[in-house]
Amino acid sequence: MKLAYFYVTEQGKQLSEQIQKVLGGTCYGKENLKENIGMAMKEYEGIVFVMATGIVIRMIAPYIVHKTKDPAIVVLDQKGEYCISLLSGHLGGANELAKQVAHITKGRPVITTATDVEQVLAFDVFAKEHQMAIENIEQLKYISSALLQKKIVQVVCEREEIKEVLKQAPVQFVDKITEEHGVVISPYVSKEWGDRTVSMDEKMTEKSREQHILYLRPKVITVGIGCKKNRDKTGVKEALESLLREENLSPLSLKQLTTIPRKEKEEAVQYLLKEYQIPLNIQTETSIQQLDLEQIGIAQSAFVHQTVGVTSVSTACAYLSSNGGKILVDKRKFQGFTLSLSMDTKFVC
Repeated sequence: MKLAYFYVTEQGKQLSEQIQKVLGGTCYGKENLKENIGMAMKEYEGIVFVMATGIVIRMIAPYIVHKTKDPAIVVLDQKGEYCISLLSGHLGGANELAKQVAHITKGRPVITTATDVEQVLAFDVFAKEHQMAIENIEQLKYISSALLQKKIVQVVCEREEIKEVLKQAPVQFVDKITEEHGVVISPYVSKEWGDRTVSMDEKMTEKSREQHILYLRPKVITVGIGCKKNRDKTGVKEALESLLREENLSPLSLKQLTTIPRKEKEEAVQYLLKEYQIPLNIQTETSIQQLDLEQIGIAQSAFVHQTVGVTSVSTACAYLSSNGGKILVDKRKFQGFTLSLSMDTKFVC
């Protein structure tokens, strides 16, 4: 986590530097305080303030955006006795940061999120820890509230390894959500997961008929790409979205893009990386040559072999980058480029 520290007293400086030695980061004093805080709210993942909570609230208020975007904010007194998780406790990681800082200062972490206080499963933390995207975070509060009230929360999940992680949680595994609260953990988007039967009594109010379903998208889809030299980005995103729709897959489940070294800097490749904010996984021609493409069932091309020295680029790269995963789309041809999709068959939680 990229950290910044702010202090306004000499004792605060000493404490900031003590924490910095352990966790790393950059310290800022009271000079240009307002401007530096504005910068830090945009550029740092976590910020530790050694000053009064009131000052911090007034300073950061103009820069607060949303729980999915705000940095982790931790506030502590200049003796380091109390380390308060103030903002982005779960998704931003402020709760964990407060614990780390408290350990260094031999102080006490102050955490007020209900799920932590009651030691109840927090699905936003679960999603972050296990590389899942939250599709509709506005539903999270209903699921957390249900868990706190010990209501039934049903979970649809097709992957046994994820179920294993959740088996100690107070949830009910089902094929379809029939209760008021549910969580769907799947890269697939077209299935009808919810099907609640409403009684006549429940029809009395609109609120009682509402079903709250939280969708978590595991990042398990690898996109392989091959393209002609100097192929521009036109149509690349549209083509990928078309493939995802055909396979009923959520774009939020994209894990990475992959290709061979000579295609790394191509405009089409760089465009997809930027649009979907995913990493690039490069596979060498040597690694591809070591594959038995015929046995795996990957389509081959003599033209591609003449051009780059291997008979498959997009699919072979997708297969390798997904650790021998399931090939969903084998080399779909478009104007000047090809795309392939592969899914991790082993999702490590």
